Parts: sequence; structure tokens; C-alpha cells
Amino acid sequence: EQLQSIPNIITLSRLASTPLLCYWIVQEDYKLAIFGCLLAGMSDGIDGYVAKHHGGSTVLGTYLDPLADKVLINVLATSLWYNDILPTPLILIWATKDVILLGGMGWYLWKDQGTANFFHNSVATKSLTVTPSTLGKVNTGLQFATLVVGILTPVIPHYLFEPFLLQSLCWVTGTSSIVTFLSY
Repeated sequence: EQLQSIPNIITLSRLASTPLLCYWIVQEDYKLAIFGCLLAGMSDGIDGYVAKHHGGSTVLGTYLDPLADKVLINVLATSLWYNDILPTPLILIWATKDVILLGGMGWYLWKDQGTANFFHNSVATKSLTVTPSTLGKVNTGLQFATLVVGILTPVIPHYLFEPFLLQSLCWVTGTSSIVTFLSY
């Protein structure tokens, strides 16, 4: 039943689009990749809006949405790293933060619920919903901006689009990822 809510369908579509976006980046088809990345970013806002304002919020959605964001962001970032667009330290910061946060959340729920009830209760109990912090939302927005600029960098001539912008975003987003991680 929770899987059939409109926001969760949008979120699952974003998650399902990740391999295709990765393929386009690795194949250096940046025009399709930017189009897909912008759609994915918009879908993140749309699913949240529909869930909040049109009664489509589910406990499962509170887990799926951040998971879809983390998978999309880290897979696309790794693809851009593979094409020598994003630096290794940034990828390591993003991935390490997300693996530790997701692992910690899973461990906490498992410890609290026990093995037998973990999967049943973790998606059924309203008290176990995941609520992102404002800092986390800002960090996710910065990560999406970094991905968009990273995808645009090979497409737009350097005299129109200074590489300094991408370098600055990498520093800002890397720092915000560390600060966000420490805030949890």
C-alpha cells in the first residue's frame, strides 16, 4: 500500500533512473545527463511537495526519499569522478558520510527493534520516521548543484563557464558534508 503512494512512485522512479544517468555520464553524453539530472532534482522537490501538501506522506517514504537521494548523488558523483570531473577527496567525503549515516540508522533501528521485528516495524511505525535536518537539506541541494555544474563543465566553453565555479562548489559542498555529518 505504501509503495503505491504517488510520492513513493516518484521517488522510486528517481532511484530507477540512476543507472541510466550514470551510463550517460560515463558515455560522455552530457546533454542527456544534464536533462536527466535536472528532472531527478525536480522530482525530489515534487515528491516532497505532494507528500506534504496532498496527503501522500508515508513512513516508507521517509526512508525511501533520503535513500534515493544518497544513491543518486553518490552514483552520479562517482561517474563524474570516473570521467575526471570531480575530485577523489570529495567523492570519499560524500560516500563515507552517507555510508556511516545509513549504517548507523540501520544499526539503531535493528538494535531498537530486534531482528524479528526490524523490517516489519521499521516501515510501519510512525515514531520511526526519518526527518532530515535543515542543514541536511541544504547539503543535498549543494550536492545536486555540484553535480549539475560538473555535468555542464565539459559542455560549456571555459570562457563562458569558469572551472573555478566547480572547484569552489567542491570545496563548499565537501565542507558542508562534513559539517552536516558532525551535526548528527
